[in-house]
Amino acid sequence: MTDHRDRTTWAALELTRLGETYIADNVLEKQLRKDLKLTSDHPVFVPSTIYWKNGRKVMIHLMEGYVFIGSGPDETDFFRLEEKAYVAKVMSRKCSVGYRVLCVITDDHVGEMKRKLREITSESIVIGASVRVIEGAYRSLEGLVMDSEGEHVFVKIDLRSLSVITRLPRIFMEITEEGGANG
Repeated sequence: MTDHRDRTTWAALELTRLGETYIADNVLEKQLRKDLKLTSDHPVFVPSTIYWKNGRKVMIHLMEGYVFIGSGPDETDFFRLEEKAYVAKVMSRKCSVGYRVLCVITDDHVGEMKRKLREITSESIVIGASVRVIEGAYRSLEGLVMDSEGEHVFVKIDLRSLSVITRLPRIFMEITEEGGANG
């Protein structure tokens, strides 16, 4: 049985305007990984999404000015981020002996934020949108939305030797680019 203390918790960072610019330029996660020496699979959650629609960048923010990083790095490494121009502060509190301690949020809470962001973004998925599947059997594959039926879409996915049209929940998609007559 897994100890609940082994579950991922998340540190919250408040960003400066420069940090918010890094989100818009799609470089924040890369910069954080570099500054904290994180591997490519270490969890980082920027509660925003960016996609292109009719040649224009569309940004959706669930929570402006914040980013969340999964547990793992030493607390002092997190606090050193406050020396960077893109981080305003690392959410923390002083303990009884005067040291700062990270304030963390649970993995369940971050999971709920991710789900909410996908829900908001999925409302923008229209016929002709290019999408990436982020959950389920077709995870990591890209396709084109061919039709829509309530909370589901029909996505054409081209594989090496065949094309598949499959019905998937909208919430399993993220937009990569929108096009088509309805885009």
